[in-house]
Amino acid sequence: MPLKEIDFTHALTLKVKGGLKGGKGGFGSLLRSMNPRTKQVENFDSCRDLTGRRIRDAQNEKRVEEWQKKKEEEEKEVEEENRKYEQQKKAMQAAMRSNLYKIDDEYREQVQ
Repeated sequence: MPLKEIDFTHALTLKVKGGLKGGKGGFGSLLRSMNPRTKQVENFDSCRDLTGRRIRDAQNEKRVEEWQKKKEEEEKEVEEENRKYEQQKKAMQAAMRSNLYKIDDEYREQVQ
């Protein structure tokens, strides 16, 4: 059977009555346009970690431990400064006492 050539030069018009199922589209672009308006969640403190504890509680516990370490270091520094101050105070008092005796001896010599 020989093949027939089909002529597609005629225009075809199709009219649909009653409408098609579905919408006109554009719902994806609507969602994309709303994305910048929505605020991204950055606070996950109320969530739970793998052990079942709240993340907020675990972070607070770490903060307390860091605060205690910092407080202990500050107390050690204060104790060291006080110790140095007391040593310097004793040295100054000793120097003042020795100077007082020297001044007294010199004064006595001048008077005599």
